[in-house]
Amino acid sequence: MNTPSSSKGYIQTTLSFSPLPRNATTKSKPSDEVESSPKRSNSLAQLAQETKAVLPEILSKLSPSVTAEGKLYVRKDVDFLNQKYCPNYTLPANSPEPGRKGTRITVLDADSFDATLDLESRADSADKKPVAVLNMANARVGGGGWLSGALAQEEALCYRSSLSFTLKRRFYPLPDISGIYSPTVVIIRDSLAAGHSLLYPTVAPQHLPVVSVISVAAIRDPATTDTTPPTYQNDADRELMKSKIRMILRVSVLNGHRRLVLGALGCGAFRNPPGEVVECFREVFGEREFSGGWWKDVVFAVMDDGGGERGDGNFGVFWRGLNGVVV
Repeated sequence: MNTPSSSKGYIQTTLSFSPLPRNATTKSKPSDEVESSPKRSNSLAQLAQETKAVLPEILSKLSPSVTAEGKLYVRKDVDFLNQKYCPNYTLPANSPEPGRKGTRITVLDADSFDATLDLESRADSADKKPVAVLNMANARVGGGGWLSGALAQEEALCYRSSLSFTLKRRFYPLPDISGIYSPTVVIIRDSLAAGHSLLYPTVAPQHLPVVSVISVAAIRDPATTDTTPPTYQNDADRELMKSKIRMILRVSVLNGHRRLVLGALGCGAFRNPPGEVVECFREVFGEREFSGGWWKDVVFAVMDDGGGERGDGNFGVFWRGLNGVVV
């Protein structure tokens, strides 16, 4: 794996990308909303305390650039993307449309960090920044309910990494159109499905995987129509969701990221209509600002037990609506 090199606008880090082998499609429970039994909640709450206790020791052995804090972006901080800076990625020679500008979205039934590590394992010398992964955040408190044993996607990320240390209390509550950028998040555990075991000290701190995280909160409990499938009842909510998606994409580009792992934003505990969220992503990706090949890889990691690609769960809805779409 390659160590990120320093360049203008990049964070210099001595942390190498050396993830252990992962199965990017390992299943456990939906990562966007999981109902936990009291026993599981207690176990996860204990795991959270262990994570909090061991992180200072790990981070103390890394350079200050690796332990960089998160930064809050609000709407005024993020300009429209300037096409003259677009890297103009194109589809590969073995693609059905070789040379076309853009990349094909891949939708996986996978954990967000596992999908991220799978992408990182295929990094090449041109990949100067780690993969940026979306944290589907709680707008009120950093990490959501991870300290009490909850297990939605944000909590799953916090159990496994240093993410919670970058989500400072002063950032909350998050403004409607905002995002926290965490440039260097160190992964210290295996996935829940793999037993949540600590990688450290078997893996030295400087060899633990590092990723970047963009934390954006979806609308909570928007009004939806009583139809099948449901849609947003209010156009304003739909437009707000699209503004949140634009924030994710702009923050990724502003910070030099060309590989993204996204997710079913708001389609679990926050009860946004999955089909509408898919359409919001498609519409935003289709806007002129985001066209032309800004990203080398775009992956949606959407875990559920809803019957696979043709099922009625979030994974099936996102797979049918986004998998293979060129953006």
